[in-house]
Formats: sequence, C-alpha cells, structure tokens
Amino acid sequence: MTDPLETLLQKNRQREVKAYLNRLSKSGTKLSVEGYSIPLSQMAKVISLSEGVCYMPDYLTDEDGDLVEIRFNRVSLN
Repeated sequence: MTDPLETLLQKNRQREVKAYLNRLSKSGTKLSVEGYSIPLSQMAKVISLSEGVCYMPDYLTDEDGDLVEIRFNRVSLN
C-alpha cells in the first residue's frame, strides 16, 4: 500500500520541478534528460522520482557566461 503522504509529497515535488523547468525553458535555456528533449511534464516526473537513481544537472554557458543549456544526467545512488 502506498503512503498517501508520500504520494502527496511526490506530486508537490513534481509541480515544483515542472515550474522550475518552465521558467528555464521560457528564458531560452535548452533542457534535456540523458541527451533527449522530452515534454517538460515528463521531464519533471523523471527528475523528481528518484528511487535509487537521481539526475545531476550539467550547466552549460556561452562565451559570455550566460546559461544556455542544462543537461540532466543519471547518477546511480547504489
């Protein structure tokens, strides 16, 4: 049986991650997970559901130091 509080916390985390990704995307920052561009809602779900796996952001900047891309790469916690 799934813990209702845990489910609520996961949904809240997904919403927060999606809002963060939306802000980045609207500012022109390219986003990808494991090299793939996927819908932001799916990206938020993948990033926020870390059961034994987490995603570490790799921040890429242009020659002026402005953020242009974030690549989320899988990191094993085991």
